[in-house]
Amino acid sequence: MKFKNLGENADEYSNTTSKNQGIALDMEQVARVMKNNRRHDRTPVILKVDYRDVDKFFTNFAENLSEGGMFISTNRPLNPGTTLFLEFLLPNSSLRIKTRAEVMWSRTDPKSPKEKRGMGVRFEDLSQEDKAKINHMIERMKKGLQ
Repeated sequence: MKFKNLGENADEYSNTTSKNQGIALDMEQVARVMKNNRRHDRTPVILKVDYRDVDKFFTNFAENLSEGGMFISTNRPLNPGTTLFLEFLLPNSSLRIKTRAEVMWSRTDPKSPKEKRGMGVRFEDLSQEDKAKINHMIERMKKGLQ
């Protein structure tokens, strides 16, 4: 079995088994593959995110961010493949970002105290201007300027 969006590391999972019509995966392995597959490094940040799917509205907090996506901490993560419409303000600014995103993975049962329930989302149609705003904020945070 091949896994969508896991790239060259998908073969690591070819021997996993199906369980309750889902795939039994070790979340540490998934995190390692996703980290290796990411085009953009995530930066730790806490920011409020408002989002909706087809018929429900949610507000939670993102714990990391890149121009490619974010991790949203939530006790009720949505299923991978779900399309979201999300909106958030960049830290210490009035720069509002609005974009469509796809849930790439969700964690409902953390295996260690370091892990949290939530979901990793990938931005689908982020404008070049908004990417630049995010990257500028990330650079300022790395320099300790926020």
